[in-house]
Amino acid sequence: MLRLLKERCTSLSPGILVQGTLGTEFDFDVRAMVPGMSDPRRVLDLARGNAELAAQLGREVGAILAEQHGRVSAADAAGWLPRQPGWPERGEWIRERLVRVTTDRLLIAGADAVIARL
Repeated sequence: MLRLLKERCTSLSPGILVQGTLGTEFDFDVRAMVPGMSDPRRVLDLARGNAELAAQLGREVGAILAEQHGRVSAADAAGWLPRQPGWPERGEWIRERLVRVTTDRLLIAGADAVIARL
């Protein structure tokens, strides 16, 4: 997918320097970083306090996604990219594990409401 994005889209994406296998089903790649600095926490903090910046970021991310979906088709990924993601997990699986990480009844009830809507 990274190769398709790099070939067809104008936004920057990591380049693949080396790709291989370890003799099993596990494939690996070594990627070139996208140039520049990234501090997602700082960007989020700035966007929370600046509606104009938040709107600009939304437009830019939307434009990137529109370009990607317009230039890479399902046929390009046929045979190696699943048509359905392997998530979200089943509700029972989530409920079973959620109580292991929180005892907050309101949070659990809220999560349960979201799970029920899935």
